[in-house]
Amino acid sequence: MCVGDICESVSLVTIRSEENLDSELLAETPPGQTLEILEVGQGRRVKVKTATGLEGWISTKTKLNEPLVVKRQKEVEFAIDGWETKSQHEVKSMVTVRTGESLDSDVIGELKPGAVFTIKEFGATNKRRALIDSGVVVGWISLVTKNGEMLVGKVAKDKSAGSNVFGTSTGKIKEMLEAARSGDVDAIRKIAEPSSGIMSKFTQKANLNASDVRGKTALTYAASFGNKEVVDYLLSKGKEIEVNAVDDTDKTALHHAARRTSPTDDERQADIISMLLTAKAYIEARDHNGCTPLMFAVANGNEAITRRLILAQANVNNALGLAWLMRFEMYCTEPR
Repeated sequence: MCVGDICESVSLVTIRSEENLDSELLAETPPGQTLEILEVGQGRRVKVKTATGLEGWISTKTKLNEPLVVKRQKEVEFAIDGWETKSQHEVKSMVTVRTGESLDSDVIGELKPGAVFTIKEFGATNKRRALIDSGVVVGWISLVTKNGEMLVGKVAKDKSAGSNVFGTSTGKIKEMLEAARSGDVDAIRKIAEPSSGIMSKFTQKANLNASDVRGKTALTYAASFGNKEVVDYLLSKGKEIEVNAVDDTDKTALHHAARRTSPTDDERQADIISMLLTAKAYIEARDHNGCTPLMFAVANGNEAITRRLILAQANVNNALGLAWLMRFEMYCTEPR
């Protein structure tokens, strides 16, 4: 990273007055905050300026070399900078509408591809967030994913009112996600394998990573609701399945599996954890609050899942000390 780079925090970042780690603590900035690099220090330390004007020193990585901030893509930043309030745009990929700028705020609706909206205000701390008015709902949405993919764009000039913006397969996507949630592995198999009937009329192979408006895939739902047979079937598809796909709060299937609490099937859920890990699920993945799967398991008091994760070498101290687990209990026990 260089002076002048615009970055974004991907985890909780501590801002101190000096480059020294023992210097005065000025503030802590949550994930998703914009930071401008003012000076590059020794090792992992850089001086930054926040969107609110606060200047101080942060670490760009943890001791285990996990990133705390990432550089924003210049072309995305440029595109957003060119937008103005009162300008109209069109949804390109389904977005979640929330009550506030924070990703922790309540969900009040969704905008589907093709929906047109007007930007009323840009986020004060996160320029990728905007307050919009679609004529049906007013709330906050993300304009860009954390990976720099545009969720919205210019309004299509030839856009016809009432056109079907979903295409033929939308109903099948919904059917697949509902089957994953309910544990109907036979329905999943029929959708995934065209030769078995239900998808035979489609020339393209079923996208098993298709998601709903919250970014949840079939694997996410199956892992979240303890449907072991569905998880096993989906993972048997190998590279067709994105085991580390994230939802709109950056949670993976492993996060959701670790969050589930049920006194009657702890071992079954722990088996799902093991299956995901065998399929190369990232054990130290962090959601938008900086929580790892282990943090959810500990916060929910799930001994079986906690044991499986620790045996799989999950970082108990998570580079920041055991206090991190206790500190984030309020985030890691959030409702589904």
